Amino acid sequence: MTLLHDRADARNSEVTPTFTVVSTAAHDRAWWTAEVARTGTDWRSLTAAVLEVLVSAGIIRLEQSTFELACEQADRKRQPHPSRQEVAMGAPATTVEALVFSLRRGVNEPTQPDTERRLAALDAHQLKEACRRVQAFHPKIAKQWLADDVERLISAWKNSHG
Repeated sequence: MTLLHDRADARNSEVTPTFTVVSTAAHDRAWWTAEVARTGTDWRSLTAAVLEVLVSAGIIRLEQSTFELACEQADRKRQPHPSRQEVAMGAPATTVEALVFSLRRGVNEPTQPDTERRLAALDAHQLKEACRRVQAFHPKIAKQWLADDVERLISAWKNSHG
């Protein structure tokens, strides 16, 4: 009876290695200092790069210095206040998509709370786009809205904007 371990030892003894291991860990301190300077991978530059990535990804926010805050305040005082229409930039595109998707349920959908909230977030341009899209629904997906139904949608939008 032959053991499996004995068979493996026999097979491995017949195989000759065809590669050579080269280690790069045997460099001295002077070589590593030169390599760090060449590649720019010292700890200070690595932490600065990681910090920059975290800030640009929005994961962390750096504190502003008092000088930067003072400059921002001075800039705000110099610029006139924007009008109400300039401040209203509309809803994100995902809100418009969610609204149009919910309006596929029918002409009574604008009375639903989620739909009312999404409709109130739209600006006039986005409302016009939504009205155009509900009138152009594909018949296999949803019933196309008539002009009267669109008028009710516009009225609901106007009511939400006062």
